[in-house]
Formats: sequence, C-alpha cells, structure tokens
Amino acid sequence: MFKYRFSGMRARKSANVLIVALALPIVLAACSDSGSVLVTGSTDSNISGSHTPHTGPADGIWPPQPENMTNAELYPGSARAGALSGVLTAARSSILNNPQVRTSLGSDYREIHATLGDSKSDEVARIVFYNYATDETVEVVLASDGSVSSQIFTASVYQPTEHPQEVEDAISLAQTVLTNDSFDVSGLQGTAMLAFPPASEVVSAQQHFYPQRMMYVTFGPGGGELPVYTALVNLSGATVLEHGLVK
Repeated sequence: MFKYRFSGMRARKSANVLIVALALPIVLAACSDSGSVLVTGSTDSNISGSHTPHTGPADGIWPPQPENMTNAELYPGSARAGALSGVLTAARSSILNNPQVRTSLGSDYREIHATLGDSKSDEVARIVFYNYATDETVEVVLASDGSVSSQIFTASVYQPTEHPQEVEDAISLAQTVLTNDSFDVSGLQGTAMLAFPPASEVVSAQQHFYPQRMMYVTFGPGGGELPVYTALVNLSGATVLEHGLVK
C-alpha cells in the first residue's frame, strides 16, 4: 500500500468564493394581522410572532405574501428560477455571516448541497457543508423569522452525497498517483463516488461511514465495461490510500 500526500491540491477551498459579500444580512418579510414585519438575520431563536399563513421561497413569490392573495402571481419560467436563485444566494449569505456557523465551518470546508423550503414550512433554506479539518457534517437551517440553527454530525455517523467538485478532486488525485506508479490511465474514463467502509472496519452500530471523507475512484473504458484501475482517496487529508488494478 502506498500513501501520497498532495498538500497543494486544496481545490476545495475555492468553496469560500461562494460567500456573497453583502453588507447586510438577509431581510425576510412576513405578514401579520397588524401589517408587515421585517426581521433581519438574527441568531436569537426565541423570536416569535403571530403570523398569517404566507408563501415560501419555493412558491416563486418573494418577498412572502399572505396565502390566497388575489394579486399574487408565480414567476414564469426562467424569471421564477432566477428569483429562487436570488433567494438562495441571500440565504447563503445570511448563513455564512452567522458567527456560530463560521466557527463550526472553520476555513477548510465545502458546501455540498442547498435546498429551499416551501410554503408549508418555516424553513427558508437548508445548506449542508462538510468540514474537512474536523471531519464533521454541518447542516444549517435559515428560518422564516431570520434565525439560524445548525446541527453537527461526526463523519462516521452522517455524510452527504459527493459534490461534483469532490469527484473531480478525487479523480485528479488518483490519476496522478496511478500515473506516477507507471499505470497507464490515458484514454480511460474516471469516475468517483462516496466510499463506504467494509463490515470488517465498522466498529459500532452508529457507524455508517468512514471517519473521514473517502471517495472510491475507478478508471475504465466506459460504456458499461468493467473498470481497469481503482483507488481509495481520502479527501480530508488529500491522500490516496490504495490504488492499482481492479481485483
């Protein structure tokens, strides 16, 4: 077994460019019996109020409006998609500007996926990150009242599915190691997916994943044919733990 380390290949740190440099946190609008209420990106989870049912960001109506309004119209086609993208961008900025979230993420992390809430929930957006320095999954929710809450899971308990950039990073690391070890991967198609530990390496009933961010990489001709080479890549340490011919 050979082990290579590529400290210069921290491509995942490019995830930091996702931070939108907004001077103010997201402003969420809700409607109550007494009129409009504006709530900024507060971290106080005790904010409450009496609100009538209102639309959510996934409805394509932003700011939120009371349900069943006669003048409320959905955005058509690309305009609606653009509006939803704007909501998610603003939500992301509010989340990443939260001090508790910044502490949980540190400086070596990637946003894995993000989703918007719907009109039936108080959730504006949910974003899942992976912290490579601590090997933790951080799931953050921005609520319609402006509050931000988060949950942290150890890598062995919960990890999100692989991000496209993680796939590229893992393939690149494996390709370099295989090539340096005189394996010819030219013309072969590389694939990568989140790896799961074999039963022999599972130490408790709570463990479902590796304790670090591991990717299983293969190189083959594609078209349904069997792969030729394989590698086990540790993205947390930017290392290749195993590589060689498929056995």
